[in-house]
Amino acid sequence: GAARNTGLNAARGEIVTFLDDDNTMHRNWLKSVVVSMETSDGCGLVVGAQIVMPEGGDQGLPSLRFPVRFDWPALTRYNYIDMAMVAHRPRDLRFDEYLPAFVDWDYVVRLTMEESPLLIPAISGVYETGAPARVSHGDRGTLLAELQNRFALLAGPLPRRPESDHALTTDDCTALGALIKRKSALVGRPLEILVAAKRSISSSVPWTPRTAKWTMFETPDPPSTPRDGFDLIFVDRTSRPIDLPALLSEDGLIVGIDGSVGQQDLAYPGLEFSRLIGDGLWIAAKSAPDLATVFPGSTLVKLAEQTTSLSDSETLRPTGSERQG
Repeated sequence: GAARNTGLNAARGEIVTFLDDDNTMHRNWLKSVVVSMETSDGCGLVVGAQIVMPEGGDQGLPSLRFPVRFDWPALTRYNYIDMAMVAHRPRDLRFDEYLPAFVDWDYVVRLTMEESPLLIPAISGVYETGAPARVSHGDRGTLLAELQNRFALLAGPLPRRPESDHALTTDDCTALGALIKRKSALVGRPLEILVAAKRSISSSVPWTPRTAKWTMFETPDPPSTPRDGFDLIFVDRTSRPIDLPALLSEDGLIVGIDGSVGQQDLAYPGLEFSRLIGDGLWIAAKSAPDLATVFPGSTLVKLAEQTTSLSDSETLRPTGSERQG
């Protein structure tokens, strides 16, 4: 933190960017930053994409990290924006020199607290996850908990989003259709799905009687629960305040359609896993699922934190219209 602040104090340029010793900056990154800021009125903060190399000794392929939708509450829970992906105009903000680790995460959270970044589809550089002598901290769990408590105090009560923000995009509906199809194939039967949201989901999400059985939660009494619990439970901010996780199967998912993972943490604190996905969706579960198994590669690219193989044919193979574009 002190070294970074020394650089910030000495900087005299109009734009600040960052480069760690485990990153290699792309030769066109600075050009992309300048063009984006100059062509977007009032833009003083951008976040780009990043190529992430596999862990040391891993024979896997590089992956792509790019948040296609910025969600500040999600950022306070998951450190999904690397420092080298960020560029901003100078300001008084400085790094916390007393933190033994995660100074970059703390800085980006405070940097984006009142100003959402412009997300630009440009490669900032390459991140080497297996670099030696990286900054670490022995008791990472305690430090993570302390930071998340700090961020919660910064956030205060989460504001209620307008109803228009609840709309599912075409990509969201496609992702949910893929989820239903793949998860049904895994269990070998139609999924037991509970809709505890204000509006019907089945009319907008691709499904067939072979892949899904829908139950609408419309009465004051809890719904009749299948023997092993529901495979998927759809919720939004109008959902009834009952113990929905208790109705979930062991490997089931709660799917939120209100677009903020922060709300899930408030409503269902007993779940161990939560992740923002798609443009306006989050999922939560009793334990972390294998996302690559239930979502195709083209959907994994949309995840706020998840990365996906650059060679995945479902991810990068362009359609005819995309080739023309």
